[in-house]
Amino acid sequence: MKNMKPAVVGRQLFVDLWAMEGFEPIVCESPSDLATMLKTLTDDERPFVVVEDRWFRCVPASLRKRLTASQNPVWISFPDLFAEPS
Repeated sequence: MKNMKPAVVGRQLFVDLWAMEGFEPIVCESPSDLATMLKTLTDDERPFVVVEDRWFRCVPASLRKRLTASQNPVWISFPDLFAEPS
């Protein structure tokens, strides 16, 4: 049976907060490591993956573009936990 639960990927604190809402937590502190876990995320029939905006902007551009265009699962970027310094 495939996993239909939405996932959250990124830094520990961001992932922990979304996990409290029932999302499958997948900690990936370094955006450059996302490619190594991509098969796990795309093999399941999960509806969407939530990522932190600043973290997602650090994912290699070619991969980020491919994920942004993805329909299965849909990748949703949410605002950062903390405001960027001005």
